[in-house]
Amino acid sequence: MIIVLALVLSACGQNYPHEWPGISKPWFSTCPDLTGSYRIARIDADGRQYEYLDAAVFAPEPTVRGRGVRWDIMTVSGNIDEALSLRFTRSPELVAALQRETDSQRMDNRKSFVDRLTPQYRWSEDNRRLTDAQFTERLHIGSEKTEITRTLRFDVNYNCVGGWMGTDDGSANSVRDDGAIRSMRSLPEQEIGRDRSGGLIVHRTEMVEAEIPIWCGDHCVGIPLGTTTQHRWNRADSVEAPIEPVTSVPAQPWLADYEAAEPHALTPSGPAARRIDEARKLILARLPNGVTLVDLQPAGIGVRAHLSASQGDALNGMFDTLRHSDHGRPSVFYNMTVESFERASPTGSRIQLWMELPPAEVRLSREQLRLELLTLLPKQILVTYYGSGRGKYTVSIESPSREPVSTLLRNLDASLLFEDVNLLVTAESATKVQGDITFSDRQ
Repeated sequence: MIIVLALVLSACGQNYPHEWPGISKPWFSTCPDLTGSYRIARIDADGRQYEYLDAAVFAPEPTVRGRGVRWDIMTVSGNIDEALSLRFTRSPELVAALQRETDSQRMDNRKSFVDRLTPQYRWSEDNRRLTDAQFTERLHIGSEKTEITRTLRFDVNYNCVGGWMGTDDGSANSVRDDGAIRSMRSLPEQEIGRDRSGGLIVHRTEMVEAEIPIWCGDHCVGIPLGTTTQHRWNRADSVEAPIEPVTSVPAQPWLADYEAAEPHALTPSGPAARRIDEARKLILARLPNGVTLVDLQPAGIGVRAHLSASQGDALNGMFDTLRHSDHGRPSVFYNMTVESFERASPTGSRIQLWMELPPAEVRLSREQLRLELLTLLPKQILVTYYGSGRGKYTVSIESPSREPVSTLLRNLDASLLFEDVNLLVTAESATKVQGDITFSDRQ
């Protein structure tokens, strides 16, 4: 009875709010039992008025002025004589308030935001290598953590004295005016404990040097009135421990099937058709595990690959492996475009990918070059030399006049196989034109 009376008198002498439940102190320990869950922040009905528990040791994270409350439930566990684990989560009320805040911010730039939610943006060059989770995080949607944790250690972050958890929050000195009396505050000390209802209470003690200001110019001076002690109290209600973090799952329109508006046209004949086997070997050598090449078709200066994946994220890593080059040579498939994407199942998908072919590794031999020119060569022209090397070709010709030579140049330039056609006349008379024609593989 004497002990209880002493505790009550001590609290009354420190301006403990009379309407609060009484202070609960341990009988045989210097440390209080703080295990439990508490509402450490309050918001109004519209989620606009934010206020954290005034205890820096329990701050979830460094606060940013104007950012507001991001966490409002704190769960304390562990042995206070050694260390305490703090787990911060959100109540359904705070989740709803944050969602309203986010929706309001998005409306400021609605069009650009909506454009980023489309499958076209999802499979653009900047994003196609990202997994669905990484893309969601890039959009800053649903990616914010649903809980965070901190650890407080005895004799590092706090200690225990007389049934209180003691800490110094490290706040800087502050100055304010109190009517005619100005107070300069020293570093506050805090005691943390429990009340009889299970709530968390914080007692802050501040030594105040009071003075009557006389004049303020560059700085204020006044008559010292001595030092007094101020007591400030803060409280957090006890709440039921959250079972699972509360989070909202937004719609994800970028996960829809995708088809490009203007896919590359197929070209059954031409340079890509001639190199289809080469392209297949290059692709198969670079596909990651879980990705299968279903079909391959020539399309202009590239190929259209139909691929399937048995693993959800396997296709995303494929883009880097297809670019991979050997022995320091240029990237194999540098220019790629996703033409369609389909989710065949929750874990599988199909993709149609156009890839520009790299410079040809296999060039025409002299005999192959002779056979290709047979359909392009006017019958009046005699070829005296065929030269082939690294995709560059040279033929030496003789013609009775310039007209057949002009026809050959036009045929070469219109060919699907060759480009960069040039003529060097080496000799010319009234009855004969001699020269060298150079050209290369069409890319």
